[in-house]
Amino acid sequence: MTALPRSPRSERVGRRVPRWAASALALGLVGSLGYAAPAAASPAASTSLTGFAADQSPRPQATPLSPAEGASLAALGPEDSMNYAIIFTAGDTAQATAIRAAVTAHSGFNLTTYPDIGVTFAQFKGPTGGDWLAQQGGVSAWGPTRQQALPEREIVRADAQPVANDSSASPNSTDSTDSTEPSAAATTQSDRAKAGHLTRASVGPDQWGNDIIGVADAHQITEGAASVTVGIMDTGVDTTNPALADRIDVERSVGCTTNGVTDQTPSAWGPQGTDGVHGTHVAGIVAANPSEGGSDGVVGVAPETTLVSIATGNEDGLFYPEYVVCGFEWAMNHEVNVLNHSYYVDPWLYWCPSDPTQTAGKIAVERAVEASLKANIVSIAAAGNATEDLAAKRPDSTSPNDNQAPVPNRPIAPECLDLPTEVPGVVSVSALAESDADSDPHLASFSNYGAGKITVGAPGESIISTGFGDTTLSLSGTSMASPFVAGVAALMLAEAPDLTPTEVTDLLKQSATAVGSGDAEASFGSGIVNAVDAVNLAREKAGKPAVTPTTPASETPSETPSTADSERPTEASSSPEPTAEPSAAASAPSAFPTGIVVGGGVLVLAVIAGAVLLGRRLLRRG
Repeated sequence: MTALPRSPRSERVGRRVPRWAASALALGLVGSLGYAAPAAASPAASTSLTGFAADQSPRPQATPLSPAEGASLAALGPEDSMNYAIIFTAGDTAQATAIRAAVTAHSGFNLTTYPDIGVTFAQFKGPTGGDWLAQQGGVSAWGPTRQQALPEREIVRADAQPVANDSSASPNSTDSTDSTEPSAAATTQSDRAKAGHLTRASVGPDQWGNDIIGVADAHQITEGAASVTVGIMDTGVDTTNPALADRIDVERSVGCTTNGVTDQTPSAWGPQGTDGVHGTHVAGIVAANPSEGGSDGVVGVAPETTLVSIATGNEDGLFYPEYVVCGFEWAMNHEVNVLNHSYYVDPWLYWCPSDPTQTAGKIAVERAVEASLKANIVSIAAAGNATEDLAAKRPDSTSPNDNQAPVPNRPIAPECLDLPTEVPGVVSVSALAESDADSDPHLASFSNYGAGKITVGAPGESIISTGFGDTTLSLSGTSMASPFVAGVAALMLAEAPDLTPTEVTDLLKQSATAVGSGDAEASFGSGIVNAVDAVNLAREKAGKPAVTPTTPASETPSETPSTADSERPTEASSSPEPTAEPSAAASAPSAFPTGIVVGGGVLVLAVIAGAVLLGRRLLRRG
């Protein structure tokens, strides 16, 4: 493989050890695609949603199943409750109204309905509560959204009172009732398939990921724009971190983790349970801004970008279809430009249309993705941490991951998809390993790959970013690679706001730095994302001239960086400090570091026996 040329590094000496880093190392807690344990679970929040939106503009529907197919869960007890996805003709509000009425007539509870994509979610009690749906007119598919019975906090009570309409909630959501019960204690599944490879340590801001994709050079052109919004569909974001506090639009942030019903109380979109730090870390990779101090000067890829927290991962790190569809619909109705997806949709590692317990959930998510792309939202997703060839998937023994009885050796056909990363139109990102200066770039040991499956690669190992409060931490996973690309997409849209998702994807691929031949395409698709070249191609698409950054990055560039937004601060990032290992030559706009230098600022806490093995656990199959 061809080594990536190195540009000047921006090193800042770490001065703060995360207060909970040592205990986190001992626990080795992990969650979706690279999750880590937060300090404490967020408090329970009340639920609010709007009335039935009968006037939604119809969007093209996915091909429905015919005749109607569906499945209940025999394992449920008579008092257990389950949520179901129900698929009908997209844009048909009359069908939506009829189905909702039928749900009520059969002692069910309507949760959310999205007429624009032909999806509604409902809750029933008992193992056969939804069987009548097979005879309901207009229903093309139906089935459970999960395999484990609902936790107490999500069970809708018959005597619950409807919630008053809230105009700030998604106009596509529909009437429901409050879940008033507190969350029941749940065991975090630290060895789940998506758990993956991650590390925790006392860290300094040695941001090798920024260096290798040319962020400092790109910042000479633009640091992003407040008019561009990136939605962090994750486990919530901590606003107490000073590097994120001014980036997050609290008025547009939302939680979706109670039955997929929108909730704008801060606890609903803040860190969720034991996996809550994951979303905060991801958000920092996209847009940490050190101008207000804190977090040891960690700089995001697009530090002037606006962030919206869309909590779609619950306190156990699980992302169910009703949560994820809620997130997509919220983004479509709240002017989000880019969505980052550092997760896969639970409880199935791969969703197979031949299984009636998976069909409806799969269609629901696919329709939501398709609608968001048509609404001009760019979706960037982690490829996954299973060391899996997505073009030739092996049998799966990890799903469903929300109960204690995964199906052993479940055969995986080509049409079985990892959602959302394998949905057409989504930018799928694999993880580049950290290497020393003399090594060729290579795929991280945990990363998924596959010919025709990966769009681009990005740094994903030992990535330093924001933690809770004024802390930083290091995590690894494709969860960390995806937000690098989301940040680059935000920079591109700051310079060319009219780009479509297809154009953004094409320019990301055209500008990517090739790293070799042979299996390189399977590993990294078109190559490693290149921030400065992607921004320049976006500028050219918008009729602007390309800008050649100077070296070092602190020198005056050939064109003043973009100041499209009047609210953008003039001190967006700290000035680069001299490195311990100066660059031998200046880099051109297409240049990247000649190798990846392991940051001396990363101090590994090795005082707890076995901590490294726990912290760096791979997803599955050893």
